Amino acid sequence: MRLRQENCLGTTLLIWLAFFAVFQSNEVQAARGLTRTELIGYSQWLHALDTPVIDEALYPSGLSRDDIAARSYERRRTAARAILDYDESIGRAWNSNNFSSLSQSLNIARTNCEILDFERAMKWYGLALQSNGIGDSDTGLAREMFATAIMSGDSLLVLEQLLNTVGAPRLSNRSGAVVLAYRHYLYERDTHNLDLLMEKVTAQLEAVSAEVKYWHAFSLIHLGRRAEALPVLVFLARDARLAESLTVAQTAWFVRALPDALYLQDRRRDAMRLYRLLSVREDLDAGRWARYQVANDLLLAGHYDEATPLLKEACDAPNPTLWQLRSCELAHTATALNEIKKEGTRYGTDSLHVR
Repeated sequence: MRLRQENCLGTTLLIWLAFFAVFQSNEVQAARGLTRTELIGYSQWLHALDTPVIDEALYPSGLSRDDIAARSYERRRTAARAILDYDESIGRAWNSNNFSSLSQSLNIARTNCEILDFERAMKWYGLALQSNGIGDSDTGLAREMFATAIMSGDSLLVLEQLLNTVGAPRLSNRSGAVVLAYRHYLYERDTHNLDLLMEKVTAQLEAVSAEVKYWHAFSLIHLGRRAEALPVLVFLARDARLAESLTVAQTAWFVRALPDALYLQDRRRDAMRLYRLLSVREDLDAGRWARYQVANDLLLAGHYDEATPLLKEACDAPNPTLWQLRSCELAHTATALNEIKKEGTRYGTDSLHVR
């Protein structure tokens, strides 16, 4: 435990040193540049990577692995017996429309989910919606119904829930269902329905939760719409509280996606500030990618001696990806250019290598 604390402290110190190094540049005040609030917020996202994460809730049911393990065969058999015991009385109540109690309807819906009868569960969820006290504000129930529709495997039920969600006057009251819809259509690669959802979210973007904004930005990047994603990513950078509810992988995606989007939108200076902050995290793939980007920037700026060790570091990766393989050739190029630059010093031509 003490060793873990010392490692976290060391990482935190390195991030703040990199952060202050970024601030030493007068470019922080440049037009269209990131604000101090956004830079500080981004550094907090980096700190969130060290937060211990509880076992991730599984998609789409929202259950942890322990919860799923607890749903043993015996538990399902018991639930099945209970269903059979009062199935006949439930049918009579359904036919006579006597089951108007919210708690009764939800209990039966959830019990049907226990025995994997999702279609019948959806009927009882529908009856629950007709009960008094259920309105557009019940975001938990909306998500529960969407998850049940997904687990049923019935695309029509899923589409019905999507239309109910998109048709709601305020998406801010249905954050759980909206996030689940994003994850489902991304998983299914259903760009048609994903576009329908994104159009609705775009119209209410300022009012939706930070978690919805995160998945909206994720979807935009996934679809190659980086120019639209950038302002959403910058907004998320201002407040790192969302990172507390995300997994390490989701947080790592964000800390790489923002500088990548800045770089591809010709905001190289802002991108390099964030890459330098991220490059401290050598233990993450995102951090190693940032170090490679910093190396490329140094190479283009003519600082070959500084770029070479970073490129060699990427080249020595145990299971190299395409960009890490490319870094091997770039390391040779940087070494050769550095020798040429040194030779040019005696003739006063070394300045030609400075961007």
